[in-house]
Amino acid sequence: MINRKILEESINYIANQQQHDGGFISYSSSTQDNFADSFSYRTNFITAVILEVLSNVSDTPLLYQIKKKASHFLLSQKSDHWSWNYWSKSSKESTTMPYPDDLDDTFCALNALFLFDNKLITGSAIAHIVRLLTKTEKKEGGPYKTWLVSEDTSGWDDTDVVVNSNIAYFLSMQETTLPSLQLFFEKRLQRKDLQSPYYPSVYPFFYFLSRFYNDKKNIENILLANRNKKGYWENPLNTSLAVLALLNGKFPVHELESSIAYLFEKHQEWHAYAFCIDPAQKGKKYYAGSSALTTVFCLAAISLFIKRTEEMRSHKKNSDLKINSYIEEIVNTKLLKFSNKELTKRGDILLGKIIYKDTTKQIPLMPYYFLQSLGENGKDIQKKDIILLGQANVLGWLAYTIYDDFLDDEGNPKFLPLANMYLRRLTRIFDTAFVKNTAVATFFHTVLDDIEYANIWEVSNCRLVVDNGVIHQKEIEQFKYGDLEQLARKSLGHGLGPMTILLLLGYKQKSKEFISLYNFFVHYLIAKQLHDDAHDWEEDLSNGHVSFAVALLLKKAREKKIITTQKIEIKKTIPKLQKLFWYEIIDEICSHIYDHVKKTQQELESSSIILDKKILENLLLIYRDGADKALNERKRTVDFLKAY
Repeated sequence: MINRKILEESINYIANQQQHDGGFISYSSSTQDNFADSFSYRTNFITAVILEVLSNVSDTPLLYQIKKKASHFLLSQKSDHWSWNYWSKSSKESTTMPYPDDLDDTFCALNALFLFDNKLITGSAIAHIVRLLTKTEKKEGGPYKTWLVSEDTSGWDDTDVVVNSNIAYFLSMQETTLPSLQLFFEKRLQRKDLQSPYYPSVYPFFYFLSRFYNDKKNIENILLANRNKKGYWENPLNTSLAVLALLNGKFPVHELESSIAYLFEKHQEWHAYAFCIDPAQKGKKYYAGSSALTTVFCLAAISLFIKRTEEMRSHKKNSDLKINSYIEEIVNTKLLKFSNKELTKRGDILLGKIIYKDTTKQIPLMPYYFLQSLGENGKDIQKKDIILLGQANVLGWLAYTIYDDFLDDEGNPKFLPLANMYLRRLTRIFDTAFVKNTAVATFFHTVLDDIEYANIWEVSNCRLVVDNGVIHQKEIEQFKYGDLEQLARKSLGHGLGPMTILLLLGYKQKSKEFISLYNFFVHYLIAKQLHDDAHDWEEDLSNGHVSFAVALLLKKAREKKIITTQKIEIKKTIPKLQKLFWYEIIDEICSHIYDHVKKTQQELESSSIILDKKILENLLLIYRDGADKALNERKRTVDFLKAY
């Protein structure tokens, strides 16, 4: 079904349509499906959308050149405030039919540039972008008005659902989610109020929304209801938009085979179709489209279809099937079910949240990963033991997630019985399943004791009294973390499975192999906790929780006289602390992360029993890469703070 020649020809066609300055021509027609009598415009919008869509298509040398030229064009079109206009600066319409700059063109351009090369969006640029949003917000946190005009300009104050979806996508790529903006989309979807004065159909909106919005089912239901019996949507443009929206939501790829077949069949008809609304002529509505734009969307839809198909095939490999079967057996267990339906329901919700966040599935699979790293050295361990240890790890995470909320004064009493039952079932596993090896139960209770000692230490030593958003300076003198091992103790349960496997293989707690593995998890968990602390310090401080990052920050703030008064208003102080964090603290935290990642790798190297060290080393990558990313972001953030 996949015709590679058509895909190559489509890339050549896009290159031929690109202008010398890197932009693309936009065509305007009074009919949505026929652009034979259209006339041309030079707009920024069409080029921005083309670059954004192409940025999700794997590079060829020619495609890269197309993208590079388009990015240069877009950068040449921005204002000093990092906003864009619909018209390109060289177009006669910018004088004869002037528009104000707007957030739709602005964020389509920003999305395209960020996807092509995120270094193009500097810290100074982010500061300007924040100002644009602040200026146009309907209420704090969105939604946002479309046009960048002064407040007293009437007729330019609409709040459009498609425009806001382009804003939300950019924010999502900056790891920012605004609840009020998400609620705005949710309400519009519930009411099926999806009309936009700037787009003639719902297909562009669903494509834009699918890039970041979590509730994919709503999108699927409406799109599938509009699909005809032959498996496509009206024309090649709408079909490619619908396919992209569905595949962005992980829709079953095989159910779109007829849609892809239609796109190939109609490749000679990848003409201009109505994508957005153009200025009216003599009172008549006009539509903007471009054969290059349609070709780009068709190319992207087919490319994503191929990618998802290949992913699906790779998941069917034995190793992936084996992993999935382990997860299935671990999670679908009677240990996670109760005769009380309310408890089971609450547990399922909590389990879903934990498993969803655990992208590498370390929680259920840590014992499995460790066994794989042992190779032949682990041949005496039975599958049933790995399943049971995986279930134990899940039970432990569920129980202590609930307990942590109570330790942080955020616990829900309705969940406390659930935590107690999880902990009892966890304890029963280690007390009864391995009775032939008494060292297992003994070590398990030692780890549980250490976890509780760590919790007592944290509650006693790492809390500030927050009174109406105010803390007192005399309270921030006490926080000391020493060698950081305290950060690992409360999470040592995560290493119980692998360490139990060593005990089952006959290794003693005082053996070199066991001590090495224990130290591996200590340094690994320190790196993990530092990574989390660096992301959460503002929330932690606001709640009176003194993480290592918060302790460093407060100590440095006192030394630099940023904190001078006895009463410290958190909300007013945080902007100053943000600067301090990005100028100085982030370097120190990342240095500690690198140090403990290195120590973890050294423990792996010294272990004679672990044959495939890469399996465990790969678990560290998220924290090492997170530190790399933080330091790369540092310059951009410092530039932002200077400009803002």
